[in-house]
Amino acid sequence: MMNTGTDTPSPDLPTYVLLCNDGTQVTTTDPGRAMVTGKCADIGKVKIPGLRDLAARPPYFHNGSSAT
Repeated sequence: MMNTGTDTPSPDLPTYVLLCNDGTQVTTTDPGRAMVTGKCADIGKVKIPGLRDLAARPPYFHNGSSAT
């Protein structure tokens, strides 16, 4: 799991207010792995896909937008 930096508030994205176990509130645009684990340390963390043998597995990009 890695925090890609997409959890910073932005006026273009919806924000979520998360309540941590220690009573603090965190405002974020990307709850990330925290939605599964419930841990505030996981806010903004996402699973990075493996890149092994990527050239042999079209289509490319996360949405399959490129065939070559």
